[in-house]
Amino acid sequence: MGQYAFLLQSGNGTGVLNIVGSFRADGTGRITGGVADVSLPPMPPLTIQANASSYSLGSDHRGCLTLATSDGMIKTFRIAIGGVAGGIATNGRITEFDDASGTGLRAEGILRKQDPSSFTTNSIEGNYVFGSVGVQQSLSRVVDVGVFSALTGLARSGQLDVNRAGTVNPPVDIVGGNINVEASGRGTIGFSASTICDICGGTDGFGMVLQMISSEEMLFISTPGQFPLLAGQIFKQSSNSLDNSSLNATSVVQLIGFKPGNPGPDASVGVAIPDGSGGITVVLDTNSAGTFAPLQSMNGSYVVSSNGRVTTSGLGNVSAILYLIDANRGLVLGLGQSASFGSFEPQQGAPFTNASLAGLFFFGTEVAQPVSGVIGVGSINFDGQGHYIGTEDDWTPMGLSPNQSFTGVPYAFSSAAPQPGRGTLDANGSKLGYIVSQTKLVYISTVAVSPSVMVVEK
Repeated sequence: MGQYAFLLQSGNGTGVLNIVGSFRADGTGRITGGVADVSLPPMPPLTIQANASSYSLGSDHRGCLTLATSDGMIKTFRIAIGGVAGGIATNGRITEFDDASGTGLRAEGILRKQDPSSFTTNSIEGNYVFGSVGVQQSLSRVVDVGVFSALTGLARSGQLDVNRAGTVNPPVDIVGGNINVEASGRGTIGFSASTICDICGGTDGFGMVLQMISSEEMLFISTPGQFPLLAGQIFKQSSNSLDNSSLNATSVVQLIGFKPGNPGPDASVGVAIPDGSGGITVVLDTNSAGTFAPLQSMNGSYVVSSNGRVTTSGLGNVSAILYLIDANRGLVLGLGQSASFGSFEPQQGAPFTNASLAGLFFFGTEVAQPVSGVIGVGSINFDGQGHYIGTEDDWTPMGLSPNQSFTGVPYAFSSAAPQPGRGTLDANGSKLGYIVSQTKLVYISTVAVSPSVMVVEK
């Protein structure tokens, strides 16, 4: 019940479409309106029509969502929700669920409950980290991570790093820009850059259309009709001055990349263990297009700038640029050919055992673009003793697979694990993950040829 923002990224190897929007739910199954911006072709925002739009939810927190837009399209989605506060969901995952043949564009994304008090331009004030993933006109992968400061409707300064299919240039300075937020929660930001940059489409500026979640978080796509086509998130930094001591505790890392041709998509989960003074150890479990490499350990160093930009060295093929949102939390831009993108957040609740996971959780996939393999959403109920049951709705290359149930599946997490929070979610160890906290888990398949990161939240 209330207004929810959503971000969808879709693709099928020959095309990409990103959508950011919002809809209003009345608590009884009716959608009373909303708006959506689509990356291609360039067009005004679409309105979501109350007539023919609806939703339903079950006791397992899975549901169906239908959105009818002013261009005559009717799209059906499966959703899974959580973060329940006062009986109202604040968080969720979403996947398009109307492509029975498996040949069309398929979409996955996130839902966030919006705070209407943030629907003003002046709500965007302070320093913000942003990151996005997408494609250039050639459909090659591009990712970016950056930071900017904002005050009274102006983006005043910042930095931006870009990996364009393995090509990483020096950071671009953001030198200004205009911010506008409408009363509906929809907004725009137009940035000015100091030099021509790849992410700017061959100009000295770039823009985004956003949906406010709160003054501390937003969802966005790049300005519709302009390449590269990007979709991402914005987070407010908790501090105006950051240094090496801002990385001082174990964080769980998740990364997704895509190298064209061979080997294809890759997915990693693991831990980063910084010492607070410039030294760091990273341990990752990685599936690269079906080839699994466990417990890759690298020792290196890092330097944190006052704006939260972090450079790393000595980490080999996982060297990256980080942007800090908070202490031990931020976004990751990989420097390799797969143009990996991800995040890290502090691990809490050690020691970790089977009892660390108990109750009803929802989950969704995070995959590289263009989308390949299986994507889906669902719910899991952990018993706290080593078994779980659940149901998921999947899109596969062969079409739709709704209501796939699983029961009595074993999971195993022990305080004696080789890395904190590392464990398995099936009998043969083909699902391997890390506990972030008692409300979050991330895992990968060790055998899938089109791997993804599965994000499980309470």
